[in-house]
Formats: sequence, structure tokens, C-alpha cells
Amino acid sequence: MINTNILLSEFLKTKRSATRRIAIASPLCLTLMALVQQGYFSLNLFNWYYVVFLPVTFSLISATAVNIDNKKHGLRAIRSLPISQDKIWSCKLLIVLFYAFLSCLLLSIAVVCVPFIFSLFGINQIKQLSLVSIFSGIIVMFITTMWQIPFCFILSKKLGLIFSVILNLVTSFSGVLLALKPYWLFCPWAWVNRSMISVLGLLPNGLPIEKNLSYTHSYDTFIALVSSVILTTILSVISTKLYTKSEAR
Repeated sequence: MINTNILLSEFLKTKRSATRRIAIASPLCLTLMALVQQGYFSLNLFNWYYVVFLPVTFSLISATAVNIDNKKHGLRAIRSLPISQDKIWSCKLLIVLFYAFLSCLLLSIAVVCVPFIFSLFGINQIKQLSLVSIFSGIIVMFITTMWQIPFCFILSKKLGLIFSVILNLVTSFSGVLLALKPYWLFCPWAWVNRSMISVLGLLPNGLPIEKNLSYTHSYDTFIALVSSVILTTILSVISTKLYTKSEAR
């Protein structure tokens, strides 16, 4: 069971950290960049986020959260506490997952508000997204990519911040290439791209799907969601074991 005191402690550690600032700044910066797209704003904002910004954001918030103890407290001091190390790491994972969801939620607010402002000036979106589609897309996007948090925890512990960001970003493009392939399920980075086809009608290249054309099966999104939950659990267990076995610096 997760200890609420430990959870609160991990949250307070990130209160003024880069972890929180990155999670908030990422969707806002992308929103400013996407403003020049005007009529393509909604589609490009989603596509750019889960292909480029999300892997970078998840890598950065994971790495900075992992490094908080190293820089401020030291793992030796943390290990001297009469608290299960597994619980500390699990709470850290939960806090970063919260920030990852917060980042996605801010993106959804931008997708709702900015097109409305555009419409006041007579600029309509190429593809109108309903509120249900937007928030369904955000939830599906978060769940199908949340496995990247424990994955990036592992990468940052083993490779450091820079290499974890580069590796996760480069491999994320494999999802674009494999999302429409029969073996898409074997590439976790393809899960979000595949799901967005059904949920938002958005192809991996950012273009809206053509009418009367079917690229996916109705159950693909469900498979991607379940697979991501399973992989998140597995990677969380692995990262926790690596943390508890690592030596204090």
C-alpha cells in the first residue's frame, strides 16, 4: 500500500523543481509554435505532441525526478530512513505519472480554447474535434504512453539524462513508421499512433483520414490500452528492483 506521507514528500520535492516546470512548459511552448498553423492547429498540436514533445517531456521529467535525490539529499541519506525503498520509488513514479497527465491535460485545454479564439476571427479548423474526441484522445494518449515513465526512469538511471532523452525521442519515430503495419503491437511507440487513428481520425503523418477508408480495427485501441497498462506495471517493477539494488552514492 502506498504511504500518503511518502507520496506527499515526493510531491513536495518536485514543487519548485524542473520536473514541474517542464511538465507545464512543454504543452504551452508547443501551443505557441502551433499557432502559426491556424486551421491545422488542432491536428498538428496532437500529432507533434505525442510524436516529438511527449517522448522528450516524459524523458526529462523522469530524469529530473530521479536526479532530485542525487543532488539534494543523496541516496545514502534516503536509504538511512526507516522506510521501504520500494515505497519511495513507487511514490516517485506516481508523482511523475501525475505530472505526465497534467501535461496532457494542459494540452487538451489548449486544443479546446485556441480553436475557439481562432473562430472569433473567422479562422476555422480543417477538422473539427468535439469535446468528447479531444478528452478521449488525451486519456487514450496518456494511457498508451505512460509506460514511457518507468522506461525513462530505467534509462536515466543507466544512461543519464541526455542519452535517455535522445534514445526515447529517436525510437518514438518508429511508432510513426510501424503504426499501420500488421505487427504494430510489437512496437510500444506505435500504440499511441495506432490509437489516434480510431479516436481522432488522425494518421501518423498528421493528416486526417479520408472518408470511407478503414486503417484499423475497432478493437485496436483497447488492445493498445491493455498492453500499455501491462507494460507499465512490468517496467515499474523492474525499475523499482534496480533502484533498491543500486548502491548509495
